[in-house]
Amino acid sequence: MLSTNAIDFYIKIKEELLRIQDTIKFIEKNNPMEEKQEILIEFLKSESSSNGIYQEYRIKKANSSDSEKLKSNYIDKYKEFKKGFDFMGFFGLTAVIKTNLEKIFQEYNFTEKNSLLLIDELYKLSSLYQNIIQNSETKKDIVLFFDFAHKCTAEYRFSLESIESFINSLSNNYKIIEEDGVKLLELQLLDIEYNVGEFADILKNLDSAYSNISRLSSNVKIANLKVVKVESGSLLSKILGDKNIIEVMSIAIKRVLDFVHYTWTKEGKLELNSKIMQDISNDADIIKKLEEMGINTKEAKQNISETLNATTKDLFEIVSKAPKVKLDDEIVVVAEPRKFIEYKKKYLDTTINENTDN
Repeated sequence: MLSTNAIDFYIKIKEELLRIQDTIKFIEKNNPMEEKQEILIEFLKSESSSNGIYQEYRIKKANSSDSEKLKSNYIDKYKEFKKGFDFMGFFGLTAVIKTNLEKIFQEYNFTEKNSLLLIDELYKLSSLYQNIIQNSETKKDIVLFFDFAHKCTAEYRFSLESIESFINSLSNNYKIIEEDGVKLLELQLLDIEYNVGEFADILKNLDSAYSNISRLSSNVKIANLKVVKVESGSLLSKILGDKNIIEVMSIAIKRVLDFVHYTWTKEGKLELNSKIMQDISNDADIIKKLEEMGINTKEAKQNISETLNATTKDLFEIVSKAPKVKLDDEIVVVAEPRKFIEYKKKYLDTTINENTDN
């Protein structure tokens, strides 16, 4: 698994485990470990004597007016725990988390065994609590439950800390890079799959768009686009580049997506025309960003126009290949997937027939 894939993988696991954090905190807060410790200490200090088949232990009070009872303190703590413990909610949530974890493992084709073992332990904890209720709150069952609960909460904390440390160790380099004027852009083409050739063409278009914009400025942190993560099938790419160039690309992609959605909705087809090129060349947000980069947009107007026209073509080639596109955290629906795929297939057949006739 690539390091960036691993970051995403463990972040998702962490998010699932955090869903049960409030219950874990409640168990930690209301587990009578201190009361148990006091009982054990006093027991070890006790005086004992034999009485037939029984061994008797006598525990001295701290003083004659001391009304504290070690046994009742422990049981009272349990009664308070029982009042606030949402057993059904706890049991149901652990089941949901386990299902979600298994889906994550399937998605990444990798199983994180420690997380599964932790959830299995929480299931056992649920069973021990059921034993308490079913056996009319037998004292032995209460002690076993709290002892195992202490073990589970410790394992939970250790698992979260380990995952957090692992994520930090993997993502540390990217954080440093981003602080140094570099930015990540995530682009995902949804609801359609691509063959190797199409996959390569999309990456080439991304690289071409980045290179075109970067030529406008002499002050670029990263001259060549870096592919941080790619996944086949429904294409997912994370690209790393100069912060300013990535931001210009992001604005341009949004504008092209709006245009593609509009033309598809209005005409039921995808076709690049001069209007979208002109709109992007004159886009106020893009011009403002270029000026922030120190580019004289008036003097370089012709060069900027030609560059953005070429960039628009590249980006149109990318986003017109999918009925739904995810740009960073935003999903844009271009068209209903089935109709879109039918249109693309018909377009492809028409192109092949035209080439054959020629």
